Amino acid sequence: MSPCINARSLGRITIAISVYLGAACFAGCGGVSYSGRVVVGPADITVVVPAEDPRLTTSEGVPGTLVEFLDERGDRIGSATSGNKGEFGITVPVTNAPTRAVTVRASGSSVRASETSLYLPRDGGRVLVNVTKNPSDTR
Repeated sequence: MSPCINARSLGRITIAISVYLGAACFAGCGGVSYSGRVVVGPADITVVVPAEDPRLTTSEGVPGTLVEFLDERGDRIGSATSGNKGEFGITVPVTNAPTRAVTVRASGSSVRASETSLYLPRDGGRVLVNVTKNPSDTR
């Protein structure tokens, strides 16, 4: 057997490595993205709503709220701070993508801290975080 690799063998090896790396990246790269909005609501509760829910565009948004997703052990698997209109997006690594309910924690200086357990949305649903203003916040 010759220790040399001919062009045909090299091509096969290159294809095999590419397929392997592509499969490995598919399994562990990227993530699952969830979007939503923090709004002033009647209670401190988070719900999953359809993308067409009017509260996602018409309710008073709350900026600067930290939204965290926690797994069943209480470990943070994703987080974001809401933007100027209360919007946020959280990408969870594929390896941490939940198959069970998660705890959604909302906190910030202008809101009352809250936690809700729920299943994250599928098929275009959004996360709507309803918060009440912190009475001690004078802003």
